[in-house]
Amino acid sequence: TSSYATVLTAILFLIGFNLLQQLISILAHEEPWMIISYSSGVIGNVFADPYPPHIVETPIGPPGSGRIATTFNPTLETGVAIMVSYLVLSAVGGLYFFKRKEFS
Repeated sequence: TSSYATVLTAILFLIGFNLLQQLISILAHEEPWMIISYSSGVIGNVFADPYPPHIVETPIGPPGSGRIATTFNPTLETGVAIMVSYLVLSAVGGLYFFKRKEFS
């Protein structure tokens, strides 16, 4: 039913995508550009003066341990492109399922 879809969407956006973003950036040491929660950082970063750098490396642990935490900040173009891509894919998928099911 529609209530299951609403709950599943909320869980995905609040927990699932953020967890996946952290796993990709920490374990794989890759920029999680394909996840919409990554591009959501653009909304807050637009108001930051100056705009945050794309990659920020912060030493963690005791001094001299050599451990570094990497934080990725999306560029404005990348963030907008990801959001538009999700919008288009969702609209096309929704239209396909709407036509297929023929809600009437």
